[in-house]
Amino acid sequence: MRKLFLGPAPRLPTFPQYCPEWDLIHWLLWSRSYDDSECRWRDTLYAYGPKKGVIEKTAAVYLVFQDLRRGAEVSNLDRFHWIGADHGLLSTPELLAIAREVWP
Repeated sequence: MRKLFLGPAPRLPTFPQYCPEWDLIHWLLWSRSYDDSECRWRDTLYAYGPKKGVIEKTAAVYLVFQDLRRGAEVSNLDRFHWIGADHGLLSTPELLAIAREVWP
């Protein structure tokens, strides 16, 4: 599974890591974060979409966009202010382009 990092470097467990993966018919976007109170990792399903005919990178762009847009509209989610190093599936410029669409 390749990870998308929207937060400090992955070695810092208190910030979420977005992880796209697939089952037989869907792309799934998971958020993985560390729960300090229970001393364990938590995975939360954030978004999903059809897999047929959609490549991993395209799925990642649309799933991250869908999740951030929903967060901005429903929960007044603020634009992220830091992006981890470019070693995830999406580059920093790609994540910034998504952010410009969510928060014009």
